[in-house]
Amino acid sequence: KADLEREPRFFKTQGLTVENIRQAVIHARQKIGTSERQTCKILGIARSTQRYKAAKSKDDDSSLRLALIRLAKQYGRYGYRKIAELLRI
Repeated sequence: KADLEREPRFFKTQGLTVENIRQAVIHARQKIGTSERQTCKILGIARSTQRYKAAKSKDDDSSLRLALIRLAKQYGRYGYRKIAELLRI
C-alpha cells in the first residue's frame, strides 16, 4: 500500500464521467481494502468527486424543451432571443 502512494499516478480520469470515476473508486476500495480517503489519494482523485451531485438531470430540461418547441411553432418568425424573452414572461 505504501509503495503505491510513491508511484506516479497510474489512473487516468480524462474522458471519464463522474459516475465512472465513482464506480472505479468503489471497485478499487473493494480490491485494495482501504478507506475512501486512502483510495482517492492513491488514485490521485479528489474526494469531492465522490460526493458530487449534479444540479439538474436531463429530465428537468424536457419541459423547457417542449415550451421552446411550442413557442417556435406558434411564432415561426421569431428567433431564439425573442422566444427566450417570451419564456421569461
